[in-house]
Amino acid sequence: MKKSFQELEKSKQHIEVSLSEIQNLKQKQDMDYFLISQLLNPLQALQGNTKTLETNIFLEHKKKLNVRAKTMDIGGDYNFYQEIHILGRSFLFFTNADAMGKSLQGAGGAIVYGASLKSQLMRYQFNKNEINLPELWLREIFYDLQDIFASFDCNMLMSGIIGLVDLQNYICYYINAEHPYPVLWRDNKASFLPHKHILKKVGTPQAFLPEFSIEVVKLSENDTLILGSDGRDDILLTQALKKYLKENKVDLSQTDGTSAKSVESSLNDDEQLFLKIVEIANGDIKEVSNIIKTYSQTTDDLSLVSLKMNNPNKEGLPPIDESFLKEVSNLYRQNEYDSALKLLNSEFNKQPFDIFNVTLMNLLIKLYKKLNLVQQAEILEYLIYFLKPENERFLQARVEKNMKKKQWGIAADFIEVLRIRYPHNHYYSLLSAQIFYEKGVLEKARNLLVSVKESSGEQFLPEITALEELISEKEKISKKINNEEYSFWSKLFDHDLKK
Repeated sequence: MKKSFQELEKSKQHIEVSLSEIQNLKQKQDMDYFLISQLLNPLQALQGNTKTLETNIFLEHKKKLNVRAKTMDIGGDYNFYQEIHILGRSFLFFTNADAMGKSLQGAGGAIVYGASLKSQLMRYQFNKNEINLPELWLREIFYDLQDIFASFDCNMLMSGIIGLVDLQNYICYYINAEHPYPVLWRDNKASFLPHKHILKKVGTPQAFLPEFSIEVVKLSENDTLILGSDGRDDILLTQALKKYLKENKVDLSQTDGTSAKSVESSLNDDEQLFLKIVEIANGDIKEVSNIIKTYSQTTDDLSLVSLKMNNPNKEGLPPIDESFLKEVSNLYRQNEYDSALKLLNSEFNKQPFDIFNVTLMNLLIKLYKKLNLVQQAEILEYLIYFLKPENERFLQARVEKNMKKKQWGIAADFIEVLRIRYPHNHYYSLLSAQIFYEKGVLEKARNLLVSVKESSGEQFLPEITALEELISEKEKISKKINNEEYSFWSKLFDHDLKK
């Protein structure tokens, strides 16, 4: 009996020692998590409260920890937005993303993603006078992220939505990298935004990447754009949630769930369910999160971002006075360009960034060119894009007009915008090849022609053949010039050696 008691006491002591070791390890692990969370928090600092756009976020990770009497969480979901300027216009940059892996691994991915983004945004602030367009700017951001994450050899991938909202006309430009579809809350109805093009996750090997593309959509006043990670769909269909949805007259016939955990609940597999919850919550993501937490249970990290369009900065100028235009035109014809420009500025007292009338913009472009103000003229050429950025035909007409004027740099940027939006349009690729030929970028032009020939069959065969011949001719001339230069410097070098 005494021996049994001693053995029991010994076992108890052993268990207490083991438990103490486990608690120590747990404390050290929680401290590691805490330090990682301290790295992540500054990267999610939000900047960009505007009168024209109301922003809200929600973020809750599954992994919880208690450190220094504080309850914290850690995971791979990431929210961020910041106001930026492109060509003098105000945009809100936004992203909602989800790193591969749970807790520590996910947090590591979110840190890399957040640090990379903030570095790029900071770098852009130092070069904010650089001429750019929204689609080209977003492409640069995405490619930089892709290069960084690809270096991890598929051990760290990131799904996400990356986008811009123009705060003057509510045009939204966004990239979807294998992330749940953005939701539009409009007129008390929730629906998914158009999703013709979805990219692979950031970090996917180059060989598996589809052609790069960006979605462009026109939003309206009082619209709300809602982004969310897959935690919004990976919820349990509890009896309490089903009852709540039925009380709100939601049809559950398509929402039976799969992977039953118990008789009481099953895992949701219907992406439409989130739309129904958004409608019950009247587009308020805080209420969305309350509904999920009250009546259901998440099985993954959950992050939400909402952008509500309030009152856009109204574009345009007062009606144009025909007599005023006539006076300016007369001064232009009399070669009094300084007087004409002064008259324009005194009448409207605006910077070129604020002028959104095509007649005035074209007149100013002519004046700037006559006065050798090349940069101002070029900026206005780009700003014409913002008159109708969502209109494909308008942009195509601008490309063709710039080509006729032999403004190859501007034409190249505008055609890239169209190719990004419509990556399978062979005509735009053909125009791009022609522009690169004119710019002397012959290898790029030839590669585009090969791509068009392979994918379009005989549709543009005469045009392709003619351009290929021109490229070959230009390559021969270039090769001849290079050989002559080489021969000249070679002879000169031999002459110096003989001396």
